[in-house]
Amino acid sequence: MSLTRQIPAETSTFSVLNTLSLNGDSIELTLLGPSDESFGDRVVVSFSFCESSRNLFRQSSNVYECMVLNSAGAPLKIVLQKERLSDEDWLQALMLSAGDPLAVQLSKGIRKGRLLFEMDIADAPVVVIASPDNALLESYWRESLLDYTAKFLGHFTLLANETLAESLADDALTAFLQTALANSGGASLQLIYHGQNVSAKDWNRVLRPLRIHPNQLHFVR
Repeated sequence: MSLTRQIPAETSTFSVLNTLSLNGDSIELTLLGPSDESFGDRVVVSFSFCESSRNLFRQSSNVYECMVLNSAGAPLKIVLQKERLSDEDWLQALMLSAGDPLAVQLSKGIRKGRLLFEMDIADAPVVVIASPDNALLESYWRESLLDYTAKFLGHFTLLANETLAESLADDALTAFLQTALANSGGASLQLIYHGQNVSAKDWNRVLRPLRIHPNQLHFVR
């Protein structure tokens, strides 16, 4: 059985406000678009490039989904990673400068910040644990979470083992969680796992000895 979810979307043209190189393989784009706040928590971007033989611009056939944690009213920020873009589109991304247009597909009727809002983490102590491929989004999470709580207690990146489930046995992860629990002031510590390929059952083996309930763990792919 195949299940799909279709969310109404519309494409708008955004203007680049700023570009920031996070490292040699990723860049952060700050974009300004319509005043409509219904961006959802993910957007899809595509690039325009020039066909030198015909001297015409056409839309790239490749589209890229980006996570959006920005709160309503803030400029749209996205992170592009080289490994997830075609070589041609990565070069186009590197060439973007202030004022350049970028096509962004928005989810209609879904307000920005919905993902964090539904976690019900307002004013709660929170930590983020990321898979290795999401490590570069540490500052992105930090900035977004500080809009919801002053108790952001840290970010931890799992080791790059053959299977990520093996990374949960890392003593450094246990020490990180123990420190966060000690700094939570007795409040319910909320954990956000940003990654895939680690099941709730695998997480429970780590959290049970620390007396962290499964409903305190939130998954973000």
